Amino acid sequence: MSTTETTPSGTDEPTTPNQTDAGTEQDLDDQEQAFFDTESAADGFEATIDASLLQDVLTALGAFVDEARVHLSDEGLGIRAVDPANVGMIEIRMPKLVFEHYETPGGLVGLDLERFAEVIGMANKGQLVSLALNEETRKIEVEIDGLEFELSCLDPKTIRPDPEIPDLEMNVNVTFAKAELSQGYKAANLIADHIEVAGSLEDEAVVFAAEGDSDDMQYTVDDLGAIDVLAESSSLYSLDYIKDARKGMPRSCQVEMRFGQDNPIEFTYELGDAIDVRTMIAPRIRH
Repeated sequence: MSTTETTPSGTDEPTTPNQTDAGTEQDLDDQEQAFFDTESAADGFEATIDASLLQDVLTALGAFVDEARVHLSDEGLGIRAVDPANVGMIEIRMPKLVFEHYETPGGLVGLDLERFAEVIGMANKGQLVSLALNEETRKIEVEIDGLEFELSCLDPKTIRPDPEIPDLEMNVNVTFAKAELSQGYKAANLIADHIEVAGSLEDEAVVFAAEGDSDDMQYTVDDLGAIDVLAESSSLYSLDYIKDARKGMPRSCQVEMRFGQDNPIEFTYELGDAIDVRTMIAPRIRH
């Protein structure tokens, strides 16, 4: 995804040092990468999962892309994709424990997400969806309470490669309720097409602000569930992409937000009890 090149000012140093154990951090990196290791075509796949969980995953993905490369591994299922404009990125990791049944020798499949979502949308809340990859036809067989579909897979080689996640200095790392993000978005959307997100050391808060042709808006969020890092730092983002990032978030979830001075903003949250979703949005260039 695209980023802007800027030189952070001297006031942008984190106020709390990162004391994560190097070994623990490496273990987490290895565990995360295990979801995306494979590049060979999948030889087989069988899974059963709650339809509501799968629908939520597809909603989050569909906000950014309409097709994706799906990595199948012993750890579970991983998807990492970037939108056509290289502004919004999404990563989803579904560990095998979220499935009622999960079996695969590993590999890569390509999915038409819009078509897949239409079919999964036929399921009612609480129903189970069974999925199986037919190795001969290269189709995903879907079964939902007597309904049966066969959906053609896409050739992963025709889908944009997984984006590389940039290693960026994030001077703000806080957690708060999705409702706060929604309030900031809705207020900014009344007067502008972009939103500034800033960290405030003095108020121990995050501030959402927007400037229109004649009106201004500011919304201060000091009810933060956690403050890992907080510094005087700000960046500008497209409201359309903030809206897309919000689409997949459960109504009452807690959202971890990370950003740096004129750097991308990252939102991380959970679907269910174990599905990790991370979205990243590139900043707008200031004029």
